[in-house]
Amino acid sequence: MATQYTGGTVAGQILTAATMNSIGAAWETYTPVFKTGATTRTTTVTYARYSLIQKLLTVQVELSCTEAGTASGALSISLPTGFTYVRTAGTLATVGTFSILDSGTAFYTGNAMYSASAPTPIIQGTAYNSTDFMGASAPAMTIAVGDKVSFSVTIEIV
Repeated sequence: MATQYTGGTVAGQILTAATMNSIGAAWETYTPVFKTGATTRTTTVTYARYSLIQKLLTVQVELSCTEAGTASGALSISLPTGFTYVRTAGTLATVGTFSILDSGTAFYTGNAMYSASAPTPIIQGTAYNSTDFMGASAPAMTIAVGDKVSFSVTIEIV
């Protein structure tokens, strides 16, 4: 069993925000790259933050599309850079949730899949009961201005 981390505190002492910040619990911002297929799309980032506690990285992103995409292009969003992810190239792993609000049409939700894609690891979504990536199929869609894409993941780093 792993030893519980105390943050340098002793029994009965309060674990303060300053102590949590010293172990990396503060949220940091980053600028994700959103793509449909291989094409980078222009977006307005509503929220893109990550928090690192020891080797556990939590990332949350919400963005709005300000440029239409192309039909049948798998959607992907980059993860923060500067980390070495435990997963290796060619692996796909469910690490959280992925959602699309197709403006005026529907709301899609599914698994957020880690994909070790060069040069930056990315997150892609798979819909319920499908092994295909959202955007390319299940559901196939063309991203339109005003569509919102988001994910929340927790992933291990080295």
